[in-house]
Amino acid sequence: MFGISGWEFLVIAGVALLVMGPDQVRPFLKTAGRVIGRSSRVWHQFKKDLNDALKEADDDR
Repeated sequence: MFGISGWEFLVIAGVALLVMGPDQVRPFLKTAGRVIGRSSRVWHQFKKDLNDALKEADDDR
């Protein structure tokens, strides 16, 4: 979704581990995963609704 590859994610997680410490990284990554998952679902639903509306408008012509 954001164009982050697996290696980039590992680097970001490593830096977060160094900066935040091991006790705070796990809850942070859990929360970040939830936020990214929800935003992804909202985005896909928006695209689906928009495509449905455009298709319906095209069919009405």
